Amino acid sequence: MKLTTTSRYIYYLSTAFVAASFGATIFFLYIYFYQAIAQIQTVYMLRSQVSFEIVDSNLWQKVKQNLDYKKTPALKTNENIKNPFTN
Repeated sequence: MKLTTTSRYIYYLSTAFVAASFGATIFFLYIYFYQAIAQIQTVYMLRSQVSFEIVDSNLWQKVKQNLDYKKTPALKTNENIKNPFTN
């Protein structure tokens, strides 16, 4: 049985629609189910690794101040820097 031109276009359009619907379904399942399950697994894994030790706040503040000091630039002004491109 030979298809006419109109039936061929309808066949191609319906095939494309089914393929697009299949792709949209896979995308929907990936976004709303697979990623949610992966996030739940991550939260569950992190929940089992929580430490219940008491943190020494004084030591924490000292370490934080030390790190903040290291992050600050050594030269606060650029007045002492000589321009190498001028004579």
